[in-house]
Amino acid sequence: MTDSSIKKRTDSASRLIKASPETIYQAFTDPRAWVSWLPPEGMSGQIDSFDAREGGSYRMVLNYIGSDHVNLGKSSEGTDIVQGTFLALVPNKKIRAVF
Repeated sequence: MTDSSIKKRTDSASRLIKASPETIYQAFTDPRAWVSWLPPEGMSGQIDSFDAREGGSYRMVLNYIGSDHVNLGKSSEGTDIVQGTFLALVPNKKIRAVF
């Protein structure tokens, strides 16, 4: 398979959250908060790196909980990795990131 034959994938999601802009901004810019809300059900998260500034990057390892998830991981047998870059951060107003 060549690089030109690989299709790029775009995913998007949205959710209405009843919280103040300050609370939402904090949830996206505090690595301790990320591990409490970002991992999907059945997974836990561990931050490898987190630099919440424009141009900064992040990397979180998501681990499946329990033995019934063996071999489901995309990055290794029981893990997935979420990583990306913060493109724009305007306190309490805007967060733009690439996952």
